[in-house]
Amino acid sequence: MKCLLVLLLGIAALGFSCEKDNDPSDNAIVPGRYIGTFSRSGGDTANVIMDFSAEGYFQGSSNQPQYPAVCSGSYRTDGTSLFVTDSCSWTANFDWTLIFSGEYQFERQGNQLRIWRRSGTITDEYRIGIMSR
Repeated sequence: MKCLLVLLLGIAALGFSCEKDNDPSDNAIVPGRYIGTFSRSGGDTANVIMDFSAEGYFQGSSNQPQYPAVCSGSYRTDGTSLFVTDSCSWTANFDWTLIFSGEYQFERQGNQLRIWRRSGTITDEYRIGIMSR
């Protein structure tokens, strides 16, 4: 009887751990270096590299100047919302809506992140995957 109880508790523990892995509320950004693409509806696609730290800081770059404008700053999450504060100085010679700053939506699927925001008919979207932790 004691063995049966231990077996049932073990199976229950495995069940709870599997449910947690599939829990959509576990949508945190995993710290590490990500690589992927950025696109704006109707525009080009750029290659981006972004680093997110466990302490809430980020830095990044793009293979196209200021498309998107990714530099460094801080971030925090709340559910599926990502709040980014850019800390860099920018010149006035480009579209400042391309600066990675403000409120975004995000979802994580394994080691992949989709980060996006919509403004009217324009959608900015980052699709990045973790390279290293």
